[in-house]
Amino acid sequence: MIPTQCFDPLSTSIYNSYVNSTGTFQQSPNKINNGDQFTIRIDQDLTKNQKLSVYYYFDDDYVLDPFAKFQAAGGNLGNFPGVFSTRTQQLNATHTWTIGSTNVNEFRFAWFREGQGKFNAPKLTTPVQSSCGAVTAYCFTGTTDQPLLDSNGNPLAPSKAYGIFPNLGASKEGLPFITVSGGISLGNNFEGQLPQTGNTFQFADNFSKIVGKHSIKFGADIRYQMFNQTLYYNVNGSINFGPGGSNDTGDSYANFLLGLPNSYSQGSAQAELVRSTAVYLFAQDSWKIRPNVTLNYGLRWEMNTPMTDIGQKVQTFRPGQVSTIYPCGLDPSNPLYATYGPGQAAMPPV
Repeated sequence: MIPTQCFDPLSTSIYNSYVNSTGTFQQSPNKINNGDQFTIRIDQDLTKNQKLSVYYYFDDDYVLDPFAKFQAAGGNLGNFPGVFSTRTQQLNATHTWTIGSTNVNEFRFAWFREGQGKFNAPKLTTPVQSSCGAVTAYCFTGTTDQPLLDSNGNPLAPSKAYGIFPNLGASKEGLPFITVSGGISLGNNFEGQLPQTGNTFQFADNFSKIVGKHSIKFGADIRYQMFNQTLYYNVNGSINFGPGGSNDTGDSYANFLLGLPNSYSQGSAQAELVRSTAVYLFAQDSWKIRPNVTLNYGLRWEMNTPMTDIGQKVQTFRPGQVSTIYPCGLDPSNPLYATYGPGQAAMPPV
């Protein structure tokens, strides 16, 4: 029998339906999906020869996923939900100016923004050391009620180094992701929340002119792209209980109850601030040589700058450069020692 503490006290009907039956009890947690959307359009004649058109689009979307199954890395009990919220906006403005009887200038501005302020954001957050309920003294603090031993059975003094301290604050932390092989998985999605925002700005101007039998058109199109992203990957750590660890009992659940994990991993938060610029220039002519013969020709030049991270967080391999954060060094037993020697500056990065 499952004790009443396992259920919400208010859900007495659910509890009674379980204890008074001999069948299987199943329950599906609720998933919430809300959205709001609207558009606005304004067309205005500024003068007899000038027209302005403005269009705005707005879309707001909110999803509460009880399983937070982003990249299949969430818990399978439905009690560690994740929030996905997206706000999409688009603004288009066009100014058309007829200059005399043979000239037309068209200027366009466009802005597109997709902001995901909460992408895979955990609904349940708390400092890691507060995620165990009342057992705060031993909650991933590096202290335990049992003696700490190394792999050789030698005693170890309790240390904060054995705990889990992401140091990101209560709103970004939570229970470490705990998996029992072939069974349950608890904790927030270890892929981590991924708040991100993308902006694209476009400025385009086209000028058209008719000269005799020629219809000439030239212009420019400039686009600037911004993408900001912060990845909180596995910041709380992932603990797996399964076969293969030290002191393995041969049963995953027994390892879990005895606190004998077979693996642990932890990531860290990182941010990317990606920027890119594109410039397009063109010139074309439509020459009506005869009433039934028209020649179209033109030139186009394009430049797309490589994506760069203004925060310099994108991984880059630079041949010959030695890391000052993780400097290279060779042990005398290494076969390359005879070539490079012990000096770090002479070594290529590894």
